[in-house]
Amino acid sequence: MVIRIETPSYWVALGVWVVMESVRKALNNPVMKFVGINELIENAKIIGKTKFNLEPTQIIEKSKLLKTLKTQRTLDKWF
Repeated sequence: MVIRIETPSYWVALGVWVVMESVRKALNNPVMKFVGINELIENAKIIGKTKFNLEPTQIIEKSKLLKTLKTQRTLDKWF
């Protein structure tokens, strides 16, 4: 999962190309690896607060992808 934070200094929407390039760069140079989704969420909160002065709790609570990842089960759980 890649988390991209846009600050008020990013004031011109340059389209999908910018997002694709930033994701490509992030995937080629992974900075952090997390054991599980909960560790990722906690670290995202810490980074958001310390580096960007951002409280990401509301964003995380609204995330459909994170809800799916938390509730998704593998097929072997059914058998």
